Amino acid sequence: MKRLLLSGLLFLAHGQVFAHAEHDKARYVAPNGVDQGHCENYATPCKTIGYASSRANKGDKVLVAEGQYAIKDLDELFYLTSELVPTYGGYSEQDHYQQADPKNHPTYLNGVPLEYKAQLVERGFAVVTDTKAYSKSTADALAAKLANYKMLGESQKNQACVNGDAQGFPCNNVDLVSHVPLSGFSSNPSAANDIWGHVDLNTGTEYAIIGLRNGTAVVSLADPENPTVVGVVPGLSAVWRDIKVYQYFDASFGAWRAYAYVSTDGAADKITVIDLSGLPNSIENLGKTSDDSSLHNIYISNVSYTTGVAINGRTPRLHAMGSSQFGGAHRSYSLANPESLAAEYRPTDATRSDYTHDGASFVVTDDRVANNCQREGDECDVFLDFNENEMRLWDQTDGDQVSELGQSSYADAHYTHSGWWTEDKKYVYVHDELDEQRTDGNTEVIIFNVTDLNNPEYVGRWEGPTAAIDHNGFVRGNRYYMSNYERGLTILDITDPETPSEIGHFDTFPVSDNDQFNGAWGVYPFLPSGLILVSDINSGLYVLRDNTKTVSQGTLEFDDRSISAAEGDSVTITVNRINGSSGAITVEYQTLTGSADSADFVSQTGVLSWAANDTSAKTITVEVNNDVLDDELTEQFSVELFNPQGGATLSSPGAAWVSILGASAQSAIEFGADSAQVIELIDTTGGSTEVQVPVRRFPPFDQQVSVSVQVVSSSNYDSATLGQDFELTETTVSWDAGDTEDKTLSVTVLDDETSENTEEILLNLVHGEDTRATSNQNFSILIRDNESNMAPTVTSEDYSAVTIRNFDLKNQVNISDDDADLSYLWTQESGPALTINDANSLNAFISTSQAGEYVIKLVVTDPFGQSAETTFTVEDLADPEQPEQAKKSSGFLSTGWLQIGLGVMLVLLRRRQWLAKQ
Repeated sequence: MKRLLLSGLLFLAHGQVFAHAEHDKARYVAPNGVDQGHCENYATPCKTIGYASSRANKGDKVLVAEGQYAIKDLDELFYLTSELVPTYGGYSEQDHYQQADPKNHPTYLNGVPLEYKAQLVERGFAVVTDTKAYSKSTADALAAKLANYKMLGESQKNQACVNGDAQGFPCNNVDLVSHVPLSGFSSNPSAANDIWGHVDLNTGTEYAIIGLRNGTAVVSLADPENPTVVGVVPGLSAVWRDIKVYQYFDASFGAWRAYAYVSTDGAADKITVIDLSGLPNSIENLGKTSDDSSLHNIYISNVSYTTGVAINGRTPRLHAMGSSQFGGAHRSYSLANPESLAAEYRPTDATRSDYTHDGASFVVTDDRVANNCQREGDECDVFLDFNENEMRLWDQTDGDQVSELGQSSYADAHYTHSGWWTEDKKYVYVHDELDEQRTDGNTEVIIFNVTDLNNPEYVGRWEGPTAAIDHNGFVRGNRYYMSNYERGLTILDITDPETPSEIGHFDTFPVSDNDQFNGAWGVYPFLPSGLILVSDINSGLYVLRDNTKTVSQGTLEFDDRSISAAEGDSVTITVNRINGSSGAITVEYQTLTGSADSADFVSQTGVLSWAANDTSAKTITVEVNNDVLDDELTEQFSVELFNPQGGATLSSPGAAWVSILGASAQSAIEFGADSAQVIELIDTTGGSTEVQVPVRRFPPFDQQVSVSVQVVSSSNYDSATLGQDFELTETTVSWDAGDTEDKTLSVTVLDDETSENTEEILLNLVHGEDTRATSNQNFSILIRDNESNMAPTVTSEDYSAVTIRNFDLKNQVNISDDDADLSYLWTQESGPALTINDANSLNAFISTSQAGEYVIKLVVTDPFGQSAETTFTVEDLADPEQPEQAKKSSGFLSTGWLQIGLGVMLVLLRRRQWLAKQ
């Protein structure tokens, strides 16, 4: 019992001391405050907005009491207008910042540039734009910073880094290829968040997939200097989004299919699935999946981070971290059906102390399989769990269950956020997101040696030149690419993994390098072209070129990145060492399955070596199998270079593709959707309605092709009659060679002025010899008849209860109609003021705050515009008298001293555990 009580109390304390995941915390500011501590107590506010913002986490807010505040630095202006840590004025210390009232509690900001006035007035401030009191030097510095900030809202392209500058962006060894500002996205987002990349293996075109405050955008890099936004999938407003991609070869389809998965934290958006298979023309929002209402992060294991393709038959899994279930502990989903995730591993016994903020994984094949994982097989799949307080390692080889291998922490741990592993799988770089703020130090990346998975060893830190916060990082070859918030992108040379050195840099936020949540959120360094993608909170998408790879040890690259072979051939792949020969070097290689699997060629792994001053070509030989399948299409596999040692760098792309020649593929043609529904005389022109039926083509695109469309009989509805109910003038859809655009087929639906049942137009694609069928070969158009429509009916019942605080209104009504597509409007007719939540939804509910009779009205309208309504009463009776002692809270608990004491206890316990391991 004592152990259970202690666990519960520690859980309570943990939420106070460590819970960066529990956002929406307020920080308080007042003119008489003192800039110390974390500004979390309204009774002891801080003095300046900038200091309070510097103590906040993403998702917190800053509340400012009435008074006068001078804005003397543009940095503080950014904190005022931040989307990640918003600041609001109009509060009062007297009511403990309970409610904003700008009229009675004016909060004056002096020295704000005029263009920010409207935005800050909306946030409750009274803005004074007069800056005459500033010194000339201060005014000039403010103007220069403002000019830099305005630049972030403009498109940029093709700016080389020369003498540390790329047209206003501080840099070193990194060029700006292009920049898509937030205004370049049709959804007009107020901020961006994470980033991932995608290469369409059907066409070779690369894409950026960027998380936005209000959704997710897919951007084509077919012309990297002129990116184009293919589409934006909307989402609920949220600070945090994370994206990963899974791609697989669909043999029945004869092409690659790809999906992007988007997690959302801070809003009940589940995991959004985006079908990328329609690229380059379009993307499709497949809706939301998973049984987590929200989650902080996702990760897909056992895939190539360049292509999203499963590695050599391993089972890909999507891992959810920081979810709304199981204390936020990491869990996994099967990708067997990529469009609908199936739960696989559930940590049912986990608690809040098992929360996983971010994760990664690697597979070991050395003696650690037996010694650390205690396994008899050839592999151990190791999951890296960044747990806010420490790094934990798990064996997840079995998929549906995991076992902990080891854990480790480090001195001055404040928020163990994320990390990544070196390609030799011996080191892990860890990011602590709060150490810069809490210790007033410069950027630090923590380094662990994981050659013993049971006892990860802290071996040092890399310290940066500024206080900017390190966020996320990834390894490619001997380079570590890190998003560094206000400093932008930082690139480290990790040839010596325990003593990294900075070798490249590009500042996407050239205004300041402070320890605040502005600037670069995410980075993606795995595109085959070698282009680096960076997402910036304040200014959108950056496409960058890495120039750090010219070194004296040389660069390793394939002589030919595209090789053709016949079945039974022996394929030779050549690797060259160019632009340097200093020292001895090695690089590992492996074959990776693609549309060709392990039955089509003999898998290879190995090491290529060069002595000092050796620039001779090295070769890799792969045997292609000769099978008995005569009608196979051309299939592909790749050879990848990784883990260079000795200082040589990897050229891009780091893989060569081998095509095993076979039968020529045919274009696949399918409808771009399944169905449409129309209502006679709704949205018509001249008594008819036009339905645009999408038809799309999949690769290859090198031939002229066409497909016919025919009308077939319906088995579920009355069949619509051609010429009476609809017209179809074009029955052939054609594409020229090289044409990748989606086409539309126009169907005209007529109003026949006859009372009849719902009718269906069922279209079917008919293929010739030059095209292939896929699964989407039928398109249904349902015609709802206006003459036979009946208005909906709705009845209701009154309701009374002892006390109501949140009440679902739909429980009091009964609705009957032959159409599921109804609209709803709930209104209050009389009674004390209340809030009707989701007033345009059947799932509306009310939140009451006092006793009384509330008269509610519901109007239900069908798609034909016919309505019905009902009115009912909800009675909220007075609360029963509570015993006096129940109204009193313990002074010890109410002051928070118990939580503070227990928080200290938890810190000491964890520090003691860590010290015992050193």
